[in-house]
Amino acid sequence: MTAQSSEDLIYNNESYRMFSEPLEQYLSKLTTRPYFYSPNTACWRGYRGWWEIRNDRLFLVNLILWTGPKSTSGIEFLFPGKQVVFADWFSGEIRLPKGELLEYLHSGYESIYEEDLILKLKGGVVGKSQTVNNHRRCKKYLREVERNNKK
Repeated sequence: MTAQSSEDLIYNNESYRMFSEPLEQYLSKLTTRPYFYSPNTACWRGYRGWWEIRNDRLFLVNLILWTGPKSTSGIEFLFPGKQVVFADWFSGEIRLPKGELLEYLHSGYESIYEEDLILKLKGGVVGKSQTVNNHRRCKKYLREVERNNKK
């Protein structure tokens, strides 16, 4: 699988690439999930979202949906009459990579950066956050690759 283009998140007045897809939980609950076209192999999901955390609450603030081979729609396609949507449907973790790229992996959101800021949300509200140092994870990955190449 090709590395996927990230969505964007503003958190504490900083802009991050987001290695998570909160909209998927909303789409999975729909009776009939709409089909979106992939504009390229780096966006198999067929949409791109822009998000903000305001007062510890996650909001979808912009959205492009590829609804046809050459057509796009915005937030109102999924949320009629809305321009900003509180993501109360989302519970889980949001991964925000930080720092330098340590290892590029051509698969989903698997690339390894120096750190990950992990936000844990329930009902669209941030509960906990933690920063994870990925240097050890990267070294372990490289040892495994080396071991597999020797086989």
